[in-house]
Amino acid sequence: MLPSNQNKAIHSERKVIFMKGYHVESGYMGYVENKYMLFACEEDYMDYISSSSIR
Repeated sequence: MLPSNQNKAIHSERKVIFMKGYHVESGYMGYVENKYMLFACEEDYMDYISSSSIR
């Protein structure tokens, strides 16, 4: 199965965050700080990116 890259943007008052990742058998591979990290699901990745960008 070919990975389906997804680019999403979260808009906040301070900046725009681009999200990139793809689904795998074990969960969701999300792009964080120049490397891919495995998350349980895409929603977990979105939560991680949203909370880490606020700091």
